[in-house]
Amino acid sequence: MRGEIREADRVHGTEAEDEAKGFELGAVDYIHKPFNPTVVRARVHTHLLLRDTLKQIEEPVEETYDAMMEEEPERVGSRVTG
Repeated sequence: MRGEIREADRVHGTEAEDEAKGFELGAVDYIHKPFNPTVVRARVHTHLLLRDTLKQIEEPVEETYDAMMEEEPERVGSRVTG
């Protein structure tokens, strides 16, 4: 599930290796230890805001795509697949 943290998502090694590997695997942020609770709260707030903003952008696009697929599935489908 997108946005879910799983045990397998954690990377272990040196701090620099962990950070680099995390970004390679799709991480969008990295919090160094010892962490500052104020900084962590600010980062979490930022990422939640980004998630909500992305959702607001994606929903109308998906609705438009679905409507177009109902009207002209051959035209839309051919553009998406090739």
